[in-house]
Amino acid sequence: MSEAETLLKVLLERRRWTAHRTFTAEYDRAAKTVDPRLIGGAPSRAQLHRWVTGQVTKLPYEHHCRVLEVMFTGWKAEDLFAPPPADLPAEPLHRAEGESTPSDHVTKAAPVLAAGKYADLQAVYTSRTEFAADVTPASLFDSAKDIRILGLSLNILCQSYPDQKIRRLLESGTTITCLFLDPHGQAIRSRAIEESLPENHLADLTEVNIHIMKRLRAKLTPAAQGRFTLATYEAVPRVNVTLIDDEICVAQHYLPDTRGLDSPTFLIHRQGDEGLYFTYSQVYDTIRDGSTAL
Repeated sequence: MSEAETLLKVLLERRRWTAHRTFTAEYDRAAKTVDPRLIGGAPSRAQLHRWVTGQVTKLPYEHHCRVLEVMFTGWKAEDLFAPPPADLPAEPLHRAEGESTPSDHVTKAAPVLAAGKYADLQAVYTSRTEFAADVTPASLFDSAKDIRILGLSLNILCQSYPDQKIRRLLESGTTITCLFLDPHGQAIRSRAIEESLPENHLADLTEVNIHIMKRLRAKLTPAAQGRFTLATYEAVPRVNVTLIDDEICVAQHYLPDTRGLDSPTFLIHRQGDEGLYFTYSQVYDTIRDGSTAL
């Protein structure tokens, strides 16, 4: 059967959910609001391919349709599996003012960014606080196979994600690399002063986070310990970077006279072999290569 363009395919491309793993994550978020028992019931890779290419003779099971209608608010299931309308608007969400969807954490910027002029930038948040309200550490890390974090104190992992979950990830095969700004260096004290904080405030917080991670590592099996890398670097902190599964990047620049919590945050979804993902990945690699293992 020849492939046909469906509305579902167009919407997935616009929201950059075409990767099966990304689609599955969004499906589960929507399923949670429909019926938590549906979590984990996303279509297989082959089944999703049939959905988006029009290779279906009837609508999927009712529970799939219910979840899809939450993922794509305003569209009925029969619309999603039909060809896209000729007058398809830029972002057909059709939702009431103030109404949110489970996928909003990656689509807030979609009406602007969907045109494809912003490389692989998925969404922009005015602050880390706004980002954290939409994208939880659990949604980033729970199913990750590779986590690489570069920053200052790395609170997103050390303070906002439970130790038992980190342990479970490492014991199940996930690799995690944490690059902390050296708590004994001058750069971290200069940054504290720049944020109008006591000189040792950030250094003390980073020391605590390193201690927490070292303590956790000591309780792991030898194999899991080998998958958990802790290191420090001494350089002017310019950006906080979180890379997940060579696919997702969260980046936040350190701005003058501005707390990290108040700095804009970028959510990037790798598309192909070029784009912002690789820019920040190279920054991470450069810092990692000059870091000191703990």
